[in-house]
Amino acid sequence: MKRKHRFAMLASIVHIVNGDWASLVHALVEMDVVRPGTNIRLVTMVVATSVSVVDFVLL
Repeated sequence: MKRKHRFAMLASIVHIVNGDWASLVHALVEMDVVRPGTNIRLVTMVVATSVSVVDFVLL
């Protein structure tokens, strides 16, 4: 795994915990999950809408 992918994966976990969806999408771009040229605003909106219906429970 490339070094930049490792850092982006760690960052994505932090962004999920914090609910920072725009930064999560940026981390997905860094991990080469989101292709270059993709409408990042649209992806951010879809992620935020999709994840907002999930209730996170802290144990």
